[in-house]
Amino acid sequence: MKIGTVFESKLISEKDHHQLKTLLLRAGFFERHALALFLLTKFGLILVGIALVGAVFLLNPEQLSAKSMLIALAVIFGLGIVVEKWVEWQGEQRQATISRCCPDMMDMMVICAEAGAGLDVSLDKVAKKLDTICPELAQELHLVVDELKVLPDRSQAFRNLANRTLVEELKIMATTLNQAMNYGSSIAKTLRIVAADTRQKRLLTMEEMAAKVPAKMGVPLIVLVLFPTLMLIAAPALIGLIASLS
Repeated sequence: MKIGTVFESKLISEKDHHQLKTLLLRAGFFERHALALFLLTKFGLILVGIALVGAVFLLNPEQLSAKSMLIALAVIFGLGIVVEKWVEWQGEQRQATISRCCPDMMDMMVICAEAGAGLDVSLDKVAKKLDTICPELAQELHLVVDELKVLPDRSQAFRNLANRTLVEELKIMATTLNQAMNYGSSIAKTLRIVAADTRQKRLLTMEEMAAKVPAKMGVPLIVLVLFPTLMLIAAPALIGLIASLS
């Protein structure tokens, strides 16, 4: 872990440090040494690739050529890229899961707020309910509850939520809640509006996906239905023609 900390402090710039930290947070890696472990894994795989390539060339010097060197370099750098791409994929999957659960979360927030619970209590209760339904979103809400207890600026907790997840629904909720707290608006009414907008967005997204289905089905239908049908129609005549010519 100390080696990863050295990589973190010596080998990457402040800008890259922030980008990688955001990438890991988006993927759900909140541990203190997550960035150090990520860099250790990435550079470790590169060093393993260099060692394996060097061993192959030492044992089989006749395979050493410009082409094999280029392939070896591509494999070595590819090992480092694979780690980052896997983390990006994890972040995208987590983001999609959170986005799907947002309308239900906001509906539960509305119920809690209309029952008279405060914002902190509502977030805590909803987070506990989501622990088994959507652990990813529950984890984010638990973190927001903890930040609300310690941060001097409560609005910063919701901004952090939006920046960590990069989920559009949570960005809208964070902005709306901050405005409601600043201007003294009703939290329940604000959450109901956001929940309705989120439901409408989900409906539009599903309609858009349904509208794309016929276009996506075009190529499989042509390849799997039209071509075999033409072959069945043309095959008897083609066989007869071949028989008559022979």
